[in-house]
Amino acid sequence: MKKTKYVIAAIVVVLLVISLFTLYENSKRTTFNEVVLKDLNVGEISSLQMIKSMNENEISITERNKIKEIIDCLSLIKLKESGLSTIEYTDSYWITLRDDDKRRFGITLYDNTYISIFKYTENQPNLTFSYKITNENEIDVETIEKWFNN
Repeated sequence: MKKTKYVIAAIVVVLLVISLFTLYENSKRTTFNEVVLKDLNVGEISSLQMIKSMNENEISITERNKIKEIIDCLSLIKLKESGLSTIEYTDSYWITLRDDDKRRFGITLYDNTYISIFKYTENQPNLTFSYKITNENEIDVETIEKWFNN
């Protein structure tokens, strides 16, 4: 009888630890929409600048439908908080979202596996967020790459 109580107590403790771990891991998950688009209306983006780091190729996009296409691609990204100190990548894309000539967000996309998001603020320090991309198929870098080939 005493042994049964200890077994039940051990099972309850293990289940509690698993539940807390699951809650903690899920709290670190988010989306591009929740990090960026909750603070920025896509229609307010006046320009989008992209730099491909490998060759320093730079383009600037001001046409609303083209900006929307790129934002639509990014909006599918699912994220998990992560440090970037040990990542390996082949190429990166630096994307700056501007609203009336003010930088609002800077995005660094490392291949299609990691992303850094910089939120530019006027009256407080800029904020930096680092994430691992958790989408099953990661993201479609070809949508971004095709703008450099036009």
